Amino acid sequence: MRSQLTAGLMIAAASAAVMTGLAATPKNALGAIAVSPDGATVVAAGDNRVLYVLDPATLEVKNRVYLGVNPYDAFFSKDGATLALVDTDGNVHLLSSADWSEKTKITGGTVVALSAGADTFATLSYATSEGDAYKTPLTVYAIGDGSKKLEASIAGQATALVAAADGSGYAVMLERKEDAAEKKEDVPADVTDEAAKAEFEQKHDGYTTEIVMLDGTGKETARVTSWYSTYDTMVGSYEGGTAYFIGYSNDNLKIAADGTASMFKLPPSYLYGIGVGPDGKKIAAGSLRDGTVYDLAAGTGSTYELDNQEGWPEYFEGFGFAPDGSVYGGTTAYRLAHIGADGTIIAAKPVY
Repeated sequence: MRSQLTAGLMIAAASAAVMTGLAATPKNALGAIAVSPDGATVVAAGDNRVLYVLDPATLEVKNRVYLGVNPYDAFFSKDGATLALVDTDGNVHLLSSADWSEKTKITGGTVVALSAGADTFATLSYATSEGDAYKTPLTVYAIGDGSKKLEASIAGQATALVAAADGSGYAVMLERKEDAAEKKEDVPADVTDEAAKAEFEQKHDGYTTEIVMLDGTGKETARVTSWYSTYDTMVGSYEGGTAYFIGYSNDNLKIAADGTASMFKLPPSYLYGIGVGPDGKKIAAGSLRDGTVYDLAAGTGSTYELDNQEGWPEYFEGFGFAPDGSVYGGTTAYRLAHIGADGTIIAAKPVY
């Protein structure tokens, strides 16, 4: 089944040396979605390497632009003049929204995290080593012109990056490591709740990871060893000193600077598509035709579900957030769904 194949690909990718995030397997979907800050334009791109420019109300295609690269994610600058398009090699192409021509290309990243309020994005690059000491480069760029705003180095091999919406801080997850200090135990028979079982397993599987928190200048402010570890490609948010890491398996982590941590699940099953809202407070996630628009701080969310089509199952793979709180989600069937904040399917239409 697709879920087994996807999980296997993720494990293989995560097992490679410092392989993370966006140097990734294509989504095989309409998976890169973005909404202009004024809500007047929606763009969607998929594995056919075409950028579709759509009317947000009717979902009619107004323009088609051949990209020549395989898109993975997309987001606009604060003024809407620039579209940042991330490809499956981890490059970020900055396109002029006036004519969709490429202004510049940022190379060398493996993970990208957006700070929409600061009009910047951060990247992690492959770790370098001197002996057994690894360092992972962190670079912050302006979305508008690609100029560098910050360069920093994180001790260790980083596998995930989340950012504060205002650019005031970042949190990084390091590679999963075997840890003799964590005793391996099977889940007791009386632990039957699925969430409790998942957390017990994490605390007793003999593996840990480090979470590193940085301020807006790239200075390390906290480093904690967490009982949580994963092979998943993780995305998420960093707000108020708390980091949220969310991945395909839906065994997600909330962790504070002092190491206080808990796991949480979103309403769907596995998370094929995950989008982080520009304010860093909302998550859109999708599984097999269904999903959620979820408030991280409240721990609650609305749910939605598309109509069922014949043939192979349809999965959500990408999301873009509109200023009115609604969400646009793209699927493996090349459908674009406009989803209200309350989970209502406002419209759904094939894009081609």
